[in-house]
Amino acid sequence: MMDSCENDPTSPGYADSPPALLTTSGNSFKENSVDDVGTKKDYSLNTQKKGNLGNTGKLNVLHITQIPLETNYDMLHKIFECYGLIKEIRMKLQDDNWESWLSFNCHEEAFNASRNIVDIKVGNMSVKGALCDGAPKDLDVYRPADWADKDIEADMPSQRKPKPPMWLLAQSVGGTENYFKVCKFLQRKVGTIAPGDISRFGKKSYLIKAKSYTQSVILSNLKTVNDDIKLDIKPHLNFSYGRGVVFNRDLYEFIEEEILTMCPLSVWKVHKVPGTSMIVLTFQDADVPSHIDIENERIRVQPFKQKPLQCYNCFKFGHPSKVCNSERICNTCFNIYHGECTFEARCLNCNSNHKSNDRSCQFYKLEEAALNKSIIEHVSVGHAKRLLNKSNTYAKTLKTGEKVPRESSRPPTTVGSSRKRNSPSID
Repeated sequence: MMDSCENDPTSPGYADSPPALLTTSGNSFKENSVDDVGTKKDYSLNTQKKGNLGNTGKLNVLHITQIPLETNYDMLHKIFECYGLIKEIRMKLQDDNWESWLSFNCHEEAFNASRNIVDIKVGNMSVKGALCDGAPKDLDVYRPADWADKDIEADMPSQRKPKPPMWLLAQSVGGTENYFKVCKFLQRKVGTIAPGDISRFGKKSYLIKAKSYTQSVILSNLKTVNDDIKLDIKPHLNFSYGRGVVFNRDLYEFIEEEILTMCPLSVWKVHKVPGTSMIVLTFQDADVPSHIDIENERIRVQPFKQKPLQCYNCFKFGHPSKVCNSERICNTCFNIYHGECTFEARCLNCNSNHKSNDRSCQFYKLEEAALNKSIIEHVSVGHAKRLLNKSNTYAKTLKTGEKVPRESSRPPTTVGSSRKRNSPSID
């Protein structure tokens, strides 16, 4: 037998040294090989000499020659599938005919096909076949649907394992911790953290940017139950992993697990939005590509835009209705809910002439702009709102172009109020 490296297309002399063949003749078969000086040697299965083919059980590839030109992959598969499960088919044009390599699931199936090769016709032509120990690696591979489906069913994850998150959120357990003590505590646990990579993120939370995957894994598995400072550390998914949107009706027909197996390895999670053709892809990195390649098709990926979370009980933003403790109100007149409303629409949030859940509301657009700004600049939503209010950039998104007044906790002073400014009297 020839060295295994001769089956490697990257090794020298591969084109001149095809895999060793076992030619069939009745129920016996011989190996045709060439030694170093070019002399042919015949090894029969019945010989007891050194070098006889005692490892023929590993040969599961059937090499077929003299196949007519009108043959295709599917035709070959239908002819030979009765002998066993075919894993892959490779074809190569030789003169005016095809030669092909069929990889069966096991040696017994390939041997069964080789025994009956004399009775097999492809088109109107008889073909010749022999078992071999491999197929050329530089040829295109066709994998029949039955084997591909078996692979998918055997290993069809709902999501791939993502990379360690580079952004993590540490939340104080029980109360607000001292910021400087938290910084020193984390430095002692996970090593040096660059200045600016730990910042406040709300009242009781701290945003941490890991400098390496090693530091990220340590932070993710850090337990602080027995320490003076108690933190609950979790990955910040929106900052660590980018999300993109794909609109493709053909792709939408597949289940999420199957779409994931078709996507490149940079995608680790797939979610189909019901009632649409929209598919949300979660990537391993925060950067979202403009296109992905699926089954030789280039598909455009659009950035995923976060939508504000609005309660449909009190119609405020930032929490869902299932955790709302307020009394249900009407989204048209914002009185206590009374069924179908015939009053004039009035928004609870901005007091304009539209319903409280209208997406043209300036408060809804402020929430949407703050969400997306927080992801881009890695800040909390509240801080993003303050930045937008300070620069008034969110006012550009309004159709009217009017400047929205800044939020203020101070109650407004009405016209004709009895409150007067105290000023020194001039005598």
